[in-house]
Amino acid sequence: MKLSIASLYACGARSIAVFYNAIGSGSVSPRIVTSGKNGDATVNNGHGGMLWYIPKVHLGSITKISTIPSTNLFLTGSKDGDVKLWDVKAAKLVHHRSKLRGRHTFLQPSSRGFGGVVRATITDIQVVSRGFLSCGGDGSVKLVQLYD
Repeated sequence: MKLSIASLYACGARSIAVFYNAIGSGSVSPRIVTSGKNGDATVNNGHGGMLWYIPKVHLGSITKISTIPSTNLFLTGSKDGDVKLWDVKAAKLVHHRSKLRGRHTFLQPSSRGFGGVVRATITDIQVVSRGFLSCGGDGSVKLVQLYD
């Protein structure tokens, strides 16, 4: 087995998702969505060219990006507890689900005793029929249904 590694981007990506369908562009290149630690996101073509830059998508860093198969849509989840639905072809925000995760303070042992850690983080997003599941930093799972 041969292994080939190519560096496409040097953008400080924290999360990545790929659209494998051509999204009606006439191109066979996939669309690649990446996010940085400052809550920014970019949509790139499969050759390293930036198609869309979205500054400050979230107040916190993006922790998860999920594409919705056979559509132009993708979801972003963040440390701010929000989930947003985007249309990559129209280059716009479609829906914002604010504070899907409430802010919780957990006591965590440290070398100085106990310290409070605030977590509202979206740790995972999984697309399901007619919606998505989100997992939070508090360990809970929520189902969000999407309607036309």
